Amino acid sequence: MPEVPHQICVFHVLKEITKAVLHALAKLRKELAAQIPKLPPARRAGGRPRQGKESKAKTRRVKRLKQRLALLSSTATCSCVGT
Repeated sequence: MPEVPHQICVFHVLKEITKAVLHALAKLRKELAAQIPKLPPARRAGGRPRQGKESKAKTRRVKRLKQRLALLSSTATCSCVGT
């Protein structure tokens, strides 16, 4: 039937878009998690070791990366389209 127009199912289009977006977010989360540097273990009895300027900057960078990762994780929980 060549005269019949092709219909597009809105549900399946939204499902494919959602799947693509969630895949991109998962990839970005993995990349950000790989950027988080490993911190050295604490050596003092009171908890954290004494830190110089470089160590403090590294700790701040780790905190920022973890915050970004948490933000991305929280934005990926959309329930508007069922899978």
